[in-house]
Amino acid sequence: MRLEVYICSDFLLFDFIHVEMLLHVNVQWEEMTMTAEPTSADVGAYYDRVSDMFAAAMGGNVHVGYWHDESDDSSIEVATDRLTDMVGERLALSQGQHVLDVGCGNGKPAHRIATRNGVHVTGITISEHQLRQALERVKDAPDLLRFELADALRLPFGDGSFDGVFAIESLGHIADKITALGEMGRIVRPGGRLVFADLTGVLGEDGQAGKETEASAQMLMVAGLPTADQYRELIQAAGFDVLEVVDIGENTRKTYDHVADVLKATAADFKAEGQDVPDDAELEELSDSDEMTYVLITAVRRAE
Repeated sequence: MRLEVYICSDFLLFDFIHVEMLLHVNVQWEEMTMTAEPTSADVGAYYDRVSDMFAAAMGGNVHVGYWHDESDDSSIEVATDRLTDMVGERLALSQGQHVLDVGCGNGKPAHRIATRNGVHVTGITISEHQLRQALERVKDAPDLLRFELADALRLPFGDGSFDGVFAIESLGHIADKITALGEMGRIVRPGGRLVFADLTGVLGEDGQAGKETEASAQMLMVAGLPTADQYRELIQAAGFDVLEVVDIGENTRKTYDHVADVLKATAADFKAEGQDVPDDAELEELSDSDEMTYVLITAVRRAE
């Protein structure tokens, strides 16, 4: 374990008041990480292989959907776009502002948020395949969209250069979450928002992560599943004040049934293309597990 203190411009991203808290929360969530944590190259290669498969199963997006309740019969495309809209609403953007999408996937969420809100979105990914797909979307909104290959651990942008930042199912892949969140805090101006949407762990009565959590993390190339409370502390230590934490795990569970149905019909084709296809049992484990949930966290950058 290590703690890195970064000084950017004239403000301290992790001031010494937070050192004890960072050490405490870092030890807790590192106990939940994979045996072999994925590198940035590993994650990029993973999404080069699986992006098309998951996009085909998730209505063009590469993230879960949101259903209001059990009676909601929305299609997977409507449900995944709905989650994108929930992220966009929480960014509270004004027309003309500039927001960063960390882990932009194939660019569909960035395109939707940009065109629906009249804002500029820069998206970054470490998957060359996803970057090529995202760049195709620039043709529809050349004045609003920009995509590039970049690592969340070393964002190639100046301090305070964005009005907001969002990360949909990307931070979970990053082993060094402290550095990644610190970089997000660095590039967002004071008063700008961070919106985070991702799977999180749920500790058992013994205070430990269950075996299902570790197995699911390995299947999804996830570098540990901190709990919502642990993410809250990490986000606050990165210079943000957390405004809202919403557990929407029950609203996202239908995603795995939809994905399973599509993969049953298409698994042979995707396997022939060399893609890693999860089996029915693995998807059912994700759907039914009480060791994981899904949260939306909204935070605002503090003035230093």
